Amino acid sequence: MAQLLYLRDSSHRHLSATRRHLRLCKQVKNTQSLTRQILPFYEVLSQKDQRCQEKRILREDRYDDMLMADNQLDDSVRNLFGRCQEHDRAYLGENTLLQIFPEGTFSQIVTMNREKEPAVVEKLAIRLENLGEKHPLYVFATELRQKVAGARKAIGAYQESVQVVKVAETECEMARAELRRQYEINYLDARKLMGKPLAERLFPKLNSSNRANKPAE
Repeated sequence: MAQLLYLRDSSHRHLSATRRHLRLCKQVKNTQSLTRQILPFYEVLSQKDQRCQEKRILREDRYDDMLMADNQLDDSVRNLFGRCQEHDRAYLGENTLLQIFPEGTFSQIVTMNREKEPAVVEKLAIRLENLGEKHPLYVFATELRQKVAGARKAIGAYQESVQVVKVAETECEMARAELRRQYEINYLDARKLMGKPLAERLFPKLNSSNRANKPAE
């Protein structure tokens, strides 16, 4: 009996099986009806699968962008900490570092959840601004806010890409179900059209895909 498609089968397996079925139909007369009725479902899944792959690539890119923005935000925090140390060495008694970093360290900021970090770094910018415009470290508040904005934008873009992928995957799942159903209908119609022995020839042996790449002995 011809091997049918199952819920667990991937989009690639659905498309591969259908492509081979369409190709085999071209080699047998009077199978145009089988081709006509399954081709639209094949084309829809092919388009949905392509879109899904594109959205997954975009998600990967947005993830990389988010990590890059987070690293740049971390660097701005480290740089500010270092400048605070330099300033306090030059102006003994001001204790600027503790005014900006009450904990006396920056490690808890750069290692925290990246989605929470922008809000914490924004507080650093506020503390810098509270030093007054004439303070040498005041200008770093602008840089921090820029990095915070970049990090938030990157996080938002990644989160949006995750949702887009979920929608695309759901559409793919629905398209697979429709193609899978039509694939079975094609098998039943082929049996009615030409009998079981000939109908079997129109459907590929799915488990022998690896064997098809091996040389004949």
